[in-house]
Amino acid sequence: MTSYREWLTNFDASKKTRIKLANRRKLASEGNGNIMIKSNFGGKIIIEDVFYFPDMKCNLMSICS
Repeated sequence: MTSYREWLTNFDASKKTRIKLANRRKLASEGNGNIMIKSNFGGKIIIEDVFYFPDMKCNLMSICS
């Protein structure tokens, strides 16, 4: 999840969701996309299905295996 729309590629405004934060505040996403990160070794890493929450105060990333 991110509040930075400019980080997202392949943005899809039709994919929306809502979340409830630990403080019970609710946020609505305005879509999702992918984020590309350049590694220190010259490669590229793509994080897919990142939701865009314009009212979010910080970025969140969860990794599940």
